[in-house]
Amino acid sequence: MNIKTLDTYCGNVFDRVLDKAYQEAASPDTEVRFTFNGCEIQIRADSPRPLILRDFRRTMSGYNKEPVGPYPPLALTAEQEASDKAIKAENDQRWAEQRKQREEEQERKQWALESEIQGMEMAISSPDAWQKMTNANRDSYGNAILHYAESWA
Repeated sequence: MNIKTLDTYCGNVFDRVLDKAYQEAASPDTEVRFTFNGCEIQIRADSPRPLILRDFRRTMSGYNKEPVGPYPPLALTAEQEASDKAIKAENDQRWAEQRKQREEEQERKQWALESEIQGMEMAISSPDAWQKMTNANRDSYGNAILHYAESWA
């Protein structure tokens, strides 16, 4: 078996690297190995691409710790499915907590900013032009732009 190593770099797109690996593994006695975002992948000319993609996604989600390929099983075992489900639940909970923390931090920053600028008046250099713009932008999008301008002026 001829084993080739494919170098990957920051900014590479996975599908393009996978295409290159299949090209390099064109002969039956060649296996191409590469690492992409910490996932070790082994490709042969007849490796089933959909299963390689499935297991790559599983690895990126934290479900799989083993190298991917060259011949992933057609179906996951009941144990793997149960493990994937448990890890997904953990991921979902962690992401929900992180999202809540980000939203709370954003709300704190928003309140701090609003407290700091409360009572300040926006200086308008052309009141007539501002009034025309206000009258012309009563829809939700235009109104949001004006509100943003008033908030930061």
